[in-house]
Amino acid sequence: MDYARVEKFILELLEKKLSDKLYYHSVNHTCKTIKAAEEFSRAEGLPEEEITILKTAALFHDSGYLRMPVDNERIGTEIARDILPEYGYTPEQIEKICRLILATRMPQKPENLEEQIICDADLQYLGTEEYVKLSALLRKEMSFYNISFTDQEWLDFQINFLKSHHYFTRSCRQSRDAVKAGYLKKLIEAKEYSVTE
Repeated sequence: MDYARVEKFILELLEKKLSDKLYYHSVNHTCKTIKAAEEFSRAEGLPEEEITILKTAALFHDSGYLRMPVDNERIGTEIARDILPEYGYTPEQIEKICRLILATRMPQKPENLEEQIICDADLQYLGTEEYVKLSALLRKEMSFYNISFTDQEWLDFQINFLKSHHYFTRSCRQSRDAVKAGYLKKLIEAKEYSVTE
């Protein structure tokens, strides 16, 4: 597996070809997902080969947006199957990567530790200082696809999402849960304030 070469190729491809209206599903999001996948993989004690497979899945997990936003995970698996043999990935490794990409579909239903790690990596921002900025970018991106919210609807959407979401891995819960809970508390307080105005 020549991860360094395929990472360079895909990140350059995403940089050149992704729509500039993908304010959230950007190259930056892909890079942060790769970094988080490695962080959680190491914290969970995975061997190096598994870490590389997870990083590769994170690299490709939103590549389907190169073609279309709908069913982008499935399209991402097609892109991975087309490209990865050129970089020394075996058929077995590619199938595992494709299963990991599909695990990021919403609602997330991971079936093993590796799938839990990539799901947590994909949404790790919910428990970071970037939550407010990135959720605003997501709203802006959704409006481009004609999915718009009033401020009150967006507040409700965010509250419901944070209430229903939970991290799967011990390492992600330890590093992200407290911050995520703080944001949920602030959102609920904002909703209560807007109701009493």
